Amino acid sequence: MGIIGMGMADDVVDLKNTPSLFDNDDEDLLRDLCKNGLACQVLNLTSSKVFQKLNMVGSFQKLHTLNLDFCTSLTILEKDCFACMPNLSRLSMCETRVSNIWTTSAALYKLHSLVELRFQNCLCCKGTAPCPVSSSGNSATRTITNKYHPSPICFEKNYRNYMITVLPGLIVLDNILIGDLEKKTAKKIYLEYYESSPYNRRQRERIIDVLGGRQIGRKSQCYYSRSLSAAKLGSSAWPVLCPLLSNSLCNTTKGQEENKGLRPRQFEYHPSNCSLMALGTLDGELFVINHENGRTLGQVQTNIGSESSILGLCWLKNHPSKLLSGSDNGSLRLYDIQNMLTNDSTVDFNKYDKFEQLTSVHANSTDNRFVASGYSRHVALYDVESEKRLQLLADVHNGPINVAKFANHSPSLFVTSSFDGDVKMWDLRQEPTRSCYVASSSRGNVMVCFSPDDLYLLVSSVDNEVKQLLAVDGRVHMKIEIDSTGSCHNYTRSYYMNGRDYVISGSSEESAVRVCCGRTGRRLRDIHLEGSRFVQSLRGDPFRDFHMAILASYKHPRTELEIMKVNMLASNQCGHELLPQAHHHSFYPCSCLGA
Repeated sequence: MGIIGMGMADDVVDLKNTPSLFDNDDEDLLRDLCKNGLACQVLNLTSSKVFQKLNMVGSFQKLHTLNLDFCTSLTILEKDCFACMPNLSRLSMCETRVSNIWTTSAALYKLHSLVELRFQNCLCCKGTAPCPVSSSGNSATRTITNKYHPSPICFEKNYRNYMITVLPGLIVLDNILIGDLEKKTAKKIYLEYYESSPYNRRQRERIIDVLGGRQIGRKSQCYYSRSLSAAKLGSSAWPVLCPLLSNSLCNTTKGQEENKGLRPRQFEYHPSNCSLMALGTLDGELFVINHENGRTLGQVQTNIGSESSILGLCWLKNHPSKLLSGSDNGSLRLYDIQNMLTNDSTVDFNKYDKFEQLTSVHANSTDNRFVASGYSRHVALYDVESEKRLQLLADVHNGPINVAKFANHSPSLFVTSSFDGDVKMWDLRQEPTRSCYVASSSRGNVMVCFSPDDLYLLVSSVDNEVKQLLAVDGRVHMKIEIDSTGSCHNYTRSYYMNGRDYVISGSSEESAVRVCCGRTGRRLRDIHLEGSRFVQSLRGDPFRDFHMAILASYKHPRTELEIMKVNMLASNQCGHELLPQAHHHSFYPCSCLGA
């Protein structure tokens, strides 16, 4: 067997694996242990390759010390994983893969006896107690000189300040004694960078109390809507993540003999129908689906006989049945979804002059114009009704223009963002020889969008440079602090959620979506994708607060993609199956193109 059981002397149980892999008997032993529990005081369960999620449900009433060091498969703490350990006071998880500071701290918060915690150790310390060499007990600036075996959670900015604040019962963290001065400093830093509850509600309200207040109606409906969201989200850090697409939503345009799963590449919520979503695939298929039940309402193969991917989608606001589609081969088409029938690949459409190397299309607020941009320095303006290209704005940037967006309310204003690092505002009422203004980023811009009220621009640049600009003149209004990875291929995209109350941001080489206050930039939550998924793109649900959808991919030459729906106001996980593998065939890394 791969596990060595070293007796029960002094109520200490050591379970370690040998260099060989676990066999089936070992896995069964550990699962039985988690299910049935142990009547020990100290449990050393190190180097286990079995655990991905910590979910020990058996009886561990006597347990006061748990050592999970080097459990390199352990990534997630389940919501009630410590409910069976009421007396646990010392916990060590060095060199695990635990990374989500929100779910981790929420699980640990239920350990009322926890006083010593360790996610990284110093060289001279074997247990969780304070290091006699480096801890003084009074200095807020002391650190462990030699940090060893850190888990990923340790690299979260302000990790120590966060843990000290949300786990007020801690006495020792990472072998360093926590003094009174450090507690005060940690709380100050925490309040500067984090929101403990939505809309910075300091006092948690019960849902029943909020509903009662709404019946009386002494305050605005907006106030009660926000209060309900804050009460529902509360201290929960486990949102529901479920796949949007099921096995029943599959490629039927190629015949049953070639039937395979979808490979989504772009999606857009409908602007006025809360249940509709448009979805474009790597294979050039266009779907209109009911995202609430996963059913296909209409579909069409946009480019029969040619290989292309849909990178641009845009619903017309005043003609809610019409949908613009743009593909990387340059084709631009306008469909009426009322005429899109399932399994019918001959749907009528309006066809526009090609825009080569297209990555983005967007219509203005009156639906009479739309703009196309792509992997070039040019932007094209089209007339929706006449199907004519009105103008080609040549060389308006010094690099590819990945995204161009019209304002939500002004039909004449649009903005372009380029990998040259500039964002430019344009007004069609003026000669388009010069932009209204230029705002620069330190890195290439992946995308830009207007806030719903057009007061702000949200700019996302390579490797987590995210900022909010004043739309009137391009001045920086707020910067959102997200650590960079050092990668020039970490393409970041950000959108608004709950109107413009919150910003959601994700990057193509990271598995986390950051949820930040749209006014202060303070972090509310991070949502982590499991199974080595990365954030390709994302959108906030325009009709439901704290709901979103994430286009997730795997970092693999044959990348799988799937759309995950996220409900932050619920707290149950649901399983899902992976979609078939997808491939990249574009002229530039697929993760950087489009919105």
